[in-house]
Formats: sequence, C-alpha cells, structure tokens
Amino acid sequence: MRALARKADYLVEWDIPEEISMETYLARKKANSPKYAQVPEVSFLRTYVREDTVKCLCFYDAPDEEAVVRAREAVSTPIDRLHALEG
Repeated sequence: MRALARKADYLVEWDIPEEISMETYLARKKANSPKYAQVPEVSFLRTYVREDTVKCLCFYDAPDEEAVVRAREAVSTPIDRLHALEG
C-alpha cells in the first residue's frame, strides 16, 4: 500500500505559454527545482501538466499565500491562479 502523501495547502495554476513544449518545461523544472531551497518553509509536493502543455497544476505545503508567491518567484515561474485548499 502506498504511503499517504502530505496534505497540500495550496494549488497554483499556471497557463503555460504556447512556446513552451513539454521538453522545454521538463528541462526548466529540472533546472529550477533546487531553487525551492531558498524558501524552506514551503514544500513543493507534486505537479500535473496537461499533455498539450496548456496548463500546469502545482501543489504546495506552505504556511500562507505569501510563502507560495515567494517560492514561485524563486523558481521564476508565474502564478495565474492561487487557491487555498481545505481539508
């Protein structure tokens, strides 16, 4: 049985620009992921990208919205919509 995943506090939606292919997205993610260490109070949990690379959903464990914004700034990735999750 798979261990329970950490609870996400926030969901970020990013409408990926047309010029970014899946290969470009993956290379960018690999290069930028270590930069999350600049915001240690935030844990990046998981991401889902549509096959057509139109949209990306990223889940975070964070104390507040401002921390999520700082984390996204650290990895140079915009936020199109930010949602607090309950549960």
